[in-house]
Amino acid sequence: MRRLTMVAILVPVATLLVSCKPGALMRKVRSEPPTASQALKDQPSCKKGELPEYSTPMVVDMKGAVRGDLEVAMRQGLVAVRWDCDTLEVLPDCRAEGSYGYFGFTPKQELVRLEDNDELKANLPVSAGVIGAELGGEFQRGTTLDIALMMIGKQRTTRGSIARADLVEDRPGACETATHFVRGATLGAFVLKTGSKAEATTAATLFGLPHVGKIGTSGATSSKEERQSSDGSVEACGGATPRDAEPPGACGALLRLELNRIDPAGAAVTRRESPQVQDPCGGGRVLAQGKCTEAVKAKTYLCKPSDVKDCEAQCALGDAGSCSRMGYFRQEGLHGQDKDPAAAAALYDKACEGGWPLGCASLAALHAQGIGVKRDPKKAVTLLTRACDAGWPTSCSFLGTVMYMGNLVPKDRSAAVPFLRRGCEGGAPEGCFLLAEASRNGEGGEAKDPGKARRYFRMGCDGGDPMSCFGLGVALQNGIGGAKDAPGARAPFDKACKSGLAEACEALGKK
Repeated sequence: MRRLTMVAILVPVATLLVSCKPGALMRKVRSEPPTASQALKDQPSCKKGELPEYSTPMVVDMKGAVRGDLEVAMRQGLVAVRWDCDTLEVLPDCRAEGSYGYFGFTPKQELVRLEDNDELKANLPVSAGVIGAELGGEFQRGTTLDIALMMIGKQRTTRGSIARADLVEDRPGACETATHFVRGATLGAFVLKTGSKAEATTAATLFGLPHVGKIGTSGATSSKEERQSSDGSVEACGGATPRDAEPPGACGALLRLELNRIDPAGAAVTRRESPQVQDPCGGGRVLAQGKCTEAVKAKTYLCKPSDVKDCEAQCALGDAGSCSRMGYFRQEGLHGQDKDPAAAAALYDKACEGGWPLGCASLAALHAQGIGVKRDPKKAVTLLTRACDAGWPTSCSFLGTVMYMGNLVPKDRSAAVPFLRRGCEGGAPEGCFLLAEASRNGEGGEAKDPGKARRYFRMGCDGGDPMSCFGLGVALQNGIGGAKDAPGARAPFDKACKSGLAEACEALGKK
């Protein structure tokens, strides 16, 4: 195989951290409440035909049956859902081919406070909710819905896009209402309770309540003034590490989904995702303190992807994500900005130090190439490791690749393979090809396993990586890791050929 040239690729954004202090514990068990769609009778936040391309709703208030449907569906393929910004409906008999891998990162605590019906609708799939359904007009009396999250990793697929033609129906009409598919899901533990605007709380305080840590406590409880639910063990989550191959047994509650819109017709075009141009909040809302809200309600927030003036203002106020976007504008000379790599490096550094891992990854790319800053491979590796451990799988794939190939640092395939695995399993297809090669050849500490190699080739090809598609074609053509399937090899060869890979075109007999 030919030697690869590595480039840094930007990856999806994370949510921010906010802290706040609690009220008393409730004990009275309530009967099943009405759905939030009955309690909130406003029109859906998304207008017909204007569904978001990308969305990250929390699912901590789902009813148990809906949560169970989602967890089961994620083990059977890529999950299709109906999502209109207010209502999330899992379609268990509708899916796409593919699988989810697990990617661990440094555990993070986050406190999200929802203060009115608009924020409730913008952040929770309220029609499937339990506590959220009961609030109604209580928000007007100063009630809040406080959500403490302990996040330790993600389940994620390498497929960044699917077309409607890719959907598989287990019964006729099962996919008729599908609008999005689940690209990934954040895992961990949570506590959700009602509080008061007059009180402050913190995620740590909520997790410290006596009963928290028991599994299966996601049913709501309440008193006259408060309601609460929880799922997952914060103690188990505390033992998680970025290098875990799977989440701890008691720390796998679904917290937040990453939804991509299904392409309405034709073959899906593989998307090279850049969080610099993704907007996780629709309807004119902004991302602030882990939630989608109105800009006037936030002290600082993530600016919109192309609003230079707002990005500059929010960066000056200390929003790390906005600094990262300003760095991207300056690096690429976008939206009327002069191309200035040195200024971009300073903005990326500010973003990185402010806790935005994408800033670390982008700064690493500049140090790796000596663009705008002194070339410093050692610093680049440090920054890439920091971004990888913080939850950016593409940084893991990049770091594993340069270690495997010896492009930036001395070749060390034993050190490279764990990073490649974390990247590939975390949905960054760029790491899958070399991981498959390590499994096929028994290199880098991997046992020789052609079957595993074929799986990794397929994961990378599903995500649009040309080399992985070529590797999958070779595996199918020659029976590596499974039965020979020469006719089946043509599709991945063709995909790689259309991406410009000459070897794949030659395999098809094309010049």
